[in-house]
Amino acid sequence: MNHISCIGHRGAAGYAPENTLASFGRAIQLGVDYVECDFHITADGVPVIIHDETLDRTTSGHGPVREKTLAEVKALDAGSWHGAEFAREKVPTLRELFELAAGRAGVVAEAKSPASQHPDAPQLLAGLVKEFAHIPVIAISVDDAFLRRFRELCPDVSAGLLSNLREGPRRAVARAVRASCDILSVNFKQWDKRLPEQAARAGLQLAVWTVNKPEDIAAFLSEDIASITTDYPDRVLEHLARRRRNGSGGSETL
Repeated sequence: MNHISCIGHRGAAGYAPENTLASFGRAIQLGVDYVECDFHITADGVPVIIHDETLDRTTSGHGPVREKTLAEVKALDAGSWHGAEFAREKVPTLRELFELAAGRAGVVAEAKSPASQHPDAPQLLAGLVKEFAHIPVIAISVDDAFLRRFRELCPDVSAGLLSNLREGPRRAVARAVRASCDILSVNFKQWDKRLPEQAARAGLQLAVWTVNKPEDIAAFLSEDIASITTDYPDRVLEHLARRRRNGSGGSETL
């Protein structure tokens, strides 16, 4: 029975404001194998955890992250949009997540596209990976150039190409190989039954995101995948626990 890792999407985004320490803490408390985050780089060269290129959607600020200093970003409210109880949440730095996760969970760090436009993005992530060498890390991105450079710096650390499979499974697999990846991570809604065989021939592991409905979670437990990324880690963990109790690698009955 193959092991499928549970990855908390932006922490536990179904329960707390995405990409905040509250969300990452909740995911770790639930028992995830990894927490997933998105990072951009501030005007003064600090990787901060936020999904969008701009501050507008998830903070009290406005404008591009890359035009703000760390101090300016840290002054913002990053939690009230999700609920008044999260009003004190700030935009974390990538270092703060590594410190939180140390000894408790791995980190999946997504360099937002186009990460390669910031020349220091691969080095900044690689520096943290080497400093926190005891933490399992997976670097992911849609940015091929970032992934290739990161793997040059950290050849023993896993990297995954993100894909919506618009180019088809064969080309997505080939692109992941060219990007020096060992993982192809796909949007579960575009899953293609040809993927497992093609990925296996190329020596790639498969991952799926973002799987939230119980019936979808159960269906993917029968696929040859390495991980499931979800906003609701408890749902995936419950299915995985039931699967282990049943001693079966097959699909479940809900």
